[in-house]
Amino acid sequence: MRSARVLLLSSRGPGDLVNPTARPLQLIDPLGTGDLATVYRATDPEDGDRPVAAAILHADLEDLDGVIDALSERVAAVHALVHPGVIIQDGLFLVSDRPALVQEIVPGVDLIRLAKVGQTPLDIAAAIIRDAAGVLHALAEDGWAHGLLSPRRTLVTFAGRVKLAGLGAQAG
Repeated sequence: MRSARVLLLSSRGPGDLVNPTARPLQLIDPLGTGDLATVYRATDPEDGDRPVAAAILHADLEDLDGVIDALSERVAAVHALVHPGVIIQDGLFLVSDRPALVQEIVPGVDLIRLAKVGQTPLDIAAAIIRDAAGVLHALAEDGWAHGLLSPRRTLVTFAGRVKLAGLGAQAG
């Protein structure tokens, strides 16, 4: 089991983090944006310039406290999931004075980008489906479901491994 470096969150005022740990990441370029955050490629100078992804929460989020609480629970749960298809999450930190989820950056492409390259050979498509199903099966054995599986959240590394982004729904 990996050790979690999750911010300790407790009773606080709107938008206030208790004992926040700032992460002095070097933001390189944006990778994409969604409803909750903009994800940046970054490096961690305190960890030998290790490449990471930083999902910096949008400043205009409604119920920021609720989002932070939900992400904290998800990060703690994902730390217990040990599978090569699970993206390693460092935890929630302050990055550029904003709450951010810092995690492993996956060197590769999502299925949307892969489809733009051209037709995927059948044996490669079958391997991607098999590996994604393997991750989902491992999650289900631990009582988890993906929750938001999509081509954008299905990543294929340059080494050919499948990793699923956006985990965190408990199976019910």
